[in-house]
Amino acid sequence: MYPVLYELPVPGGTRPIGSYGVLFALALLVGGALFVRRAVRAHLDPGRVVAALAVGIGGALAGAWLLFVVVEAVRTGDLLVAVTTGGRVFLGGLLGGIGAFVVAARRLRLPLATLADSAAPALPLGHALGRVGCFLGGCCYGAPSDGPLAVTYTDLRAPAAHPMLARHPWPLYEGAALVLIAALVALVPSARLASRAPGARFALYALLYGVLRVALEPLRGDAVRGVVLGVSTSQLVGVLVALAAASWLARARGAVRA
Repeated sequence: MYPVLYELPVPGGTRPIGSYGVLFALALLVGGALFVRRAVRAHLDPGRVVAALAVGIGGALAGAWLLFVVVEAVRTGDLLVAVTTGGRVFLGGLLGGIGAFVVAARRLRLPLATLADSAAPALPLGHALGRVGCFLGGCCYGAPSDGPLAVTYTDLRAPAAHPMLARHPWPLYEGAALVLIAALVALVPSARLASRAPGARFALYALLYGVLRVALEPLRGDAVRGVVLGVSTSQLVGVLVALAAASWLARARGAVRA
């Protein structure tokens, strides 16, 4: 595909502008703007919301990198290679971002459940944009395929071009599903979620994404997620996230009815 979006002229040559980096920045911008807009509509202080968002993004970046390092160190047996390779795992970012966000929200005295519900549509939408960057960069690629949607990476700068095979456009599969999840959690009537208490919109997102990740993982072709007992690290985390979300929704509904 297009791992390098543009060659920026600089003194002495050019500087490549990576597709993934551009789409990642766009994902942060669009997702962050949507989150702040929904939080302000929920009558939260915009300054505190932006501060919590900044801390959450920092935690997400740290968590995504740390989980990548752990997975790569286990896969390769070389911690130095894992640290210097550079990469991110979304589920690590999700967990790291949630942890940092919770701490920030409590320190800033913001209602955590309302914040989480405001973030529920923004997270999958931003994630979908990031997956477009993955597709262009060829970093998170699909398994070999001879289907009508298969793509072949010919730019040797893309990891998916080694070897040069027709593959599932896996990032686009997940990106399209994430857009549907964003629409669902944004449009589902509040009255239906009210029976499950504040925070239910975010729990619904977590449940749907956990199921989605487990279902789509067999179509991936790269090895950066690591494999334990025949399943990938992302599948294990996805199962745990989905179970936790489903358990929370069930308990919240039972508590409201009681």
